[in-house]
Amino acid sequence: MSFSPFEFALVDLSCTVQLSTKGLIPDGVSVPDMSYNSIAFLNVSLSDMRKTFQVATTDISMNDMSGCLYYVFDTSFTPVEQCNISTATVISEGAYAPIALTDTHGATYNGAEQSLANDYIRYIALKLFGTHYGVALFANPADLEQDISNVCTSVSSATNVYPSLLTQLGNVSTSVMAAGPAAAAITDELGLLALPDTYTSADNLSRELIQQMFNLCPTRLQNDDNGLLLAQSSPQPVPFIANDVISFPVTFNVADGQEAEVAPECAPIPSWTYLIRLTLVE
Repeated sequence: MSFSPFEFALVDLSCTVQLSTKGLIPDGVSVPDMSYNSIAFLNVSLSDMRKTFQVATTDISMNDMSGCLYYVFDTSFTPVEQCNISTATVISEGAYAPIALTDTHGATYNGAEQSLANDYIRYIALKLFGTHYGVALFANPADLEQDISNVCTSVSSATNVYPSLLTQLGNVSTSVMAAGPAAAAITDELGLLALPDTYTSADNLSRELIQQMFNLCPTRLQNDDNGLLLAQSSPQPVPFIANDVISFPVTFNVADGQEAEVAPECAPIPSWTYLIRLTLVE
């Protein structure tokens, strides 16, 4: 049986970051009141995600998953060089759109030009100058782009995006768990820490994925020739397929004092949230 890919949301992976670099700009420009959300996608390894999120069950039926144990092998998660969301591509979809699609010459932004980092810099310019073309007035666009990359990847701060992801995964890891989930954890026959189906918190990440999979395509979970799970007590991958998506929001805030680069009375720039879609590819 063939299956269609789906999008699975892990809201517990959400995080908020703040830049430390201000865009250096002239004085005296007012800020328009605008806001909307954006979507950005990044390809990551299907194999890595199957190794990270796992489940054990001896009997999954269409009505009962109470016997499942859920695992997160955090050390198998996609490495940082392949999970830098600042390089994610911002897309148009329904009411969501990039800050801009074309440059001052009318040429369409392509590739890295439509990255999350470049899109967010255009957002800052839009808020400060009323046009994304205000990017040309920044004296340090390369520094801004590097700062956005840093808050997405650098391990210097636990609140940066990638370290935050690792923290959330590590909280429910098969080796050491945070206090909350640890109180509910079970040590399986292999000596691994796992969470039972009765632990229904959103940080039971593999359970979240299985529950959504059950709602979207329950036949994936059947223990028969049509399904993708085996009846076994040892952990096995959550049955992702190519082009499945794991999504979570990441909220960006400008550096302290950014608005004052325009004028002291400049209105605060609202935070900006990207829905990050990790597309699982072979």
